[in-house]
Amino acid sequence: MSKKYSKGGKYGSGTFVETSLFLSPAFLSLGTPGTAPQVTTCSCQMLILLLGKRGFERVKGKPPKRTDENKLNLTYAELKVRGISNTRATRGFSELLAKGFIEIVHQGGAWEKDKSQYALTDTYLLWRIGHKPIRKRSPDIVKRGYQEKKKKSTMVRKKKQQLQSPAMNTHTITGDSHP
Repeated sequence: MSKKYSKGGKYGSGTFVETSLFLSPAFLSLGTPGTAPQVTTCSCQMLILLLGKRGFERVKGKPPKRTDENKLNLTYAELKVRGISNTRATRGFSELLAKGFIEIVHQGGAWEKDKSQYALTDTYLLWRIGHKPIRKRSPDIVKRGYQEKKKKSTMVRKKKQQLQSPAMNTHTITGDSHP
């Protein structure tokens, strides 16, 4: 498998997953309903994809050194190629944030090809079922991309349809309709 696939994203030849991570209650609960405000079955795959993006420099006789500065990106386009829809990806990112696996270093979407950057954290070790989420997406984050334009155009279209549909006058006593 090559280091680069069709939609960006570079992966090394393999990755190391710490035992403390895959035996943690947070990891074992990924995708389990009721363990976070939003969950999806693809959260585990998304975490592994992020772990696979870590860059390491290997020097003989020394432990591997991270070269990615803990700034990793995982785009919706990449996830779509892997069979994960945008809706599931959004829930996956929310679950990974809530359980302390990642944090947002840079919120992307301000312009074309402005990717969000995530940092891997070890605060998942503090997560327990029933506790409040460790992190959430900030509610003050400006809506990015074309989200607002879509909502506005849908509202305008609905108003136009309401104005164009013929109003039915109903006779109050008999209930008869007159066009």
